[in-house]
Amino acid sequence: MKKKFFLSIVIILIVVIAAAVCIFSYCKSTQALTNKGPQIILFYGDGCPHCKVVEKFIKKNNLDDKISLVKKEVYYNSNNSAELVKKAKKCGAIENGGVPIPLLWEGSNKCVHGDKEIINYFSQFLKSKQKN
Repeated sequence: MKKKFFLSIVIILIVVIAAAVCIFSYCKSTQALTNKGPQIILFYGDGCPHCKVVEKFIKKNNLDDKISLVKKEVYYNSNNSAELVKKAKKCGAIENGGVPIPLLWEGSNKCVHGDKEIINYFSQFLKSKQKN
């Protein structure tokens, strides 16, 4: 009886350790694919003129190759829209009852909104990369 119990515990421990190793190595390998710094989310609206200005800047400066940037459209995607509202509340970006777009979520509780402000943010990032 004690041998079966001991054997069961050993098997369970081996399975748990093997699973932890697999999960850790998977997470590490997927992080390496996008490891260009912290993940940044750009919330935009399809047809928004200010968002188009930001998109042109991103393309012109190849920012997709330099940072981990996730773009989420909010006019036609209700899940992205709900996420935008949550993040805007966290960073205090709600204005006159609405959420301004484009909005750049930098993580934690920090965001930048407005085309000029976002372009300035990216410009500062590019300048810091040139110095290094």
